[in-house]
Amino acid sequence: MHNESAPTISYIIDLYVEQIVPQKPWAQGTLKNNLYKLDLYKREFGNLLFAAADRSFLSDWILARCTTADCRNGHQRVLEDLWSFAISRKITNINEPAMMYKANKSKKIEANRKVRQRLQIEQFWQIHDYSSTPDWLRRAMRLALITRQGRSEICHMEYPQEGWFYVIRQKTAGTSDMAFMRFPVTPELRQIVNESRSDGIACPYVIHARPISMRPQHQKNKLHWAAINPEYLSKAFAKARDASCVGADLDNRAKPTFHEICSLGSRLLRDLGWPKSIIQQGLAHSDEKTTDIYLADSGRITKDHYREVRIGLDVDATRARKSSSPV
Repeated sequence: MHNESAPTISYIIDLYVEQIVPQKPWAQGTLKNNLYKLDLYKREFGNLLFAAADRSFLSDWILARCTTADCRNGHQRVLEDLWSFAISRKITNINEPAMMYKANKSKKIEANRKVRQRLQIEQFWQIHDYSSTPDWLRRAMRLALITRQGRSEICHMEYPQEGWFYVIRQKTAGTSDMAFMRFPVTPELRQIVNESRSDGIACPYVIHARPISMRPQHQKNKLHWAAINPEYLSKAFAKARDASCVGADLDNRAKPTFHEICSLGSRLLRDLGWPKSIIQQGLAHSDEKTTDIYLADSGRITKDHYREVRIGLDVDATRARKSSSPV
């Protein structure tokens, strides 16, 4: 039993998950990521008394686990909110994580630079057509290439209604109307739907498969017993990519992931002459500069990413103003 006057970190996390998390306007992906972090803290140092975890301890733990600024700052944000909750419960008076030094996200620092390589269309088909690639993953890959949606949207895409796929981009649903999209059912998409329905599994989601295990721990957080979780989709793609020898000469951080299919589909449309504004709508980007990054062949910011700034000042003309000024 926990001592209310000297609670452990696990105890506070449990209260936080019960009382605060349901009130958070987090997208599904953000919710899963943050719950994973909280569960990690419980496993790693949950038995510590809350008062024993100061900023020095937390900083050392984060530095030992993370190599990039995004990773370090992501943990710090979750811990700051947890400590804010503890302050509201009068468990502590100081937000220790908020007093930690924030990592610099500058791309001048090599560890912060994106190293993942772009997926090329030849590599896409090499993975898709490899003998051991599951049929459901092949459908997911083609669906992502055509609609240019991320893993979460692909996993949550239901069968079309009256000739349309209705999709909500989870990441931006709370901040932009561009997150709400519908796609017409083209002949290629109809083929994917027909293949999906032909397996005899009654599931509302286009991308599904008969699970290897029906144990409760393997069904946890699934929308349907046959649904595919985004994390499982990523792992299955990585397994198929490695089996097909795509990126075999690259470091693991540089190998293309499932998410690169979004960029690939967008670049193929660009090469067909589609205007950037239409491509941007399909990606649900409110800022076209974000779309520019998806369209960059290297995956890095190029000279085209910079916007023109007009110059109108005539420096020499200012000399005349100086000579005519009263003494």
